[in-house]
Amino acid sequence: MRNNQSQHQKLIMKVSDIKPVYIATGLILSLGIGIGILVHLSANNSVLVANQQVMHSAEKDVLAANNSSSCEQQNKTTPLPMSRHAAVQTYVSANQDDDADPENSSNIYQQPTLTDTLHLGLTQQQADTFLEAPAAENYQELANNLSLIPDVLDAISTLEEDSIARQYYLTLLKNIPEIELAKVVEQLLLQPRIIDQQSAISLLPAMTDSKLRARVIQTALQQNLDSHGLNLVSSFIADDPHLSTSAQIQKLLNRTYNASSDPLARLSILKASSFNVAHQTAAYHDVMQHINSTDMTTTAQITLQAIDVVKTWLTNKPFTLTPQQRDELKNRIREIANDPINPLPVRLNSINVLQLLG
Repeated sequence: MRNNQSQHQKLIMKVSDIKPVYIATGLILSLGIGIGILVHLSANNSVLVANQQVMHSAEKDVLAANNSSSCEQQNKTTPLPMSRHAAVQTYVSANQDDDADPENSSNIYQQPTLTDTLHLGLTQQQADTFLEAPAAENYQELANNLSLIPDVLDAISTLEEDSIARQYYLTLLKNIPEIELAKVVEQLLLQPRIIDQQSAISLLPAMTDSKLRARVIQTALQQNLDSHGLNLVSSFIADDPHLSTSAQIQKLLNRTYNASSDPLARLSILKASSFNVAHQTAAYHDVMQHINSTDMTTTAQITLQAIDVVKTWLTNKPFTLTPQQRDELKNRIREIANDPINPLPVRLNSINVLQLLG
């Protein structure tokens, strides 16, 4: 028992012998170790949070990319419809953009279809191209789509005479098959406007089939054509032996001549008429009546037409002038050619006729 107490007292004495400096050092070391552990735990927690944020951000990016890809795919497969106004603006703005970059597909001009043109009118580029190269063979759009002929006819019959679009549509008609062209000409002849009837006649040279020509000419002569229209038809007949020798056409010419009171119309018909002896005499006196007119200020056009009839007679020889008629014509036409008061076109045509009379 005493030994135990003695050992306990010795231990207390040894502990009390420890210097305070060592105790302080131990406390500082313990505190440092604790702080280090806390810092380590805090750093690990920060790394964990950062990793979670990165993973969350990556997930958002993947979802956004998937949504974008889905939208692009949907846009490619189901494009939004374009309104008519937007469609017009698309090709009109492309046409008007002279500085457009050819490498940029959005700026490349796309030629409107004939359907576009009929609904929206000619673009400025189309009009310029047509005026620069109006040859009929350059324009095959209607020939490749005959179902649009009625629409083209409607456009022609409503547009003004000086319309570039109207000229363009008439040019398109020259390339369609002749059987279709014959129908078009007959329909234009039935239009109430004189310019449409004249346009129909202007299409006749595009027809080469003699039977179709004869059919259309007969239709034309049955219409109430003005003097200009009759002049075009008569000139066409006079230049085509098949037409000028057709009994049916000559019958229609004679009927139209007798029914007309317009001197220009009657003179036009005389250019294409074939005459027997009785008709030759009547026709000759009719022509001389206008050639002998002394009032050139009001009848210059009629006199010019009468001289043109004589020129046609001498060229195509529908009948032979008697020597007396030839001398009478020569004397009167020489007077017209030598009179400086007469209009220049009248004098020049008179000189041409004098050369034919010999």
